[in-house]
Amino acid sequence: MSVTIVLNDQLADQLRAQARLEQQSVEALAQELLAEAVRQRGLAAAWDRRNQRRVDLIRKSTRRGLSVEEQAELDSLQADVDERLAHWDAKLFEQLSDLEQAAENLGGDGK
Repeated sequence: MSVTIVLNDQLADQLRAQARLEQQSVEALAQELLAEAVRQRGLAAAWDRRNQRRVDLIRKSTRRGLSVEEQAELDSLQADVDERLAHWDAKLFEQLSDLEQAAENLGGDGK
C-alpha cells in the first residue's frame, strides 16, 4: 500500500538530515520511524488498559475486597508497575547522588 504524507519544511529537512547521517534513504528512515511510532502507540494503549484495570482493582479492594483471582491479577499488575518504574527510580537515585556530591564539593555537608 502506498501513502503520501505532506511534511512541513522543518520536519522534512530534519528527516533528510537524519537519513544522510544514517546513510539511508529518506523513505526507508520514514518507514522505520513510523513503524516504531505505531508500535510505541500500541504498547502505550495496552499499558493504559492494564493500568486502568489496576486502578479499578485497587478501588474495588478498598470497597469490597477482591477475589483470590483478582488479587493475583492485581499483584501481577503491581509487579508490572514496579518494573516500569525501576528505570526512573535508578535515574532519580543517580541524580540524588550527583546532587549530594555537588553539595560535598561546595564544602558543605549537604545540610
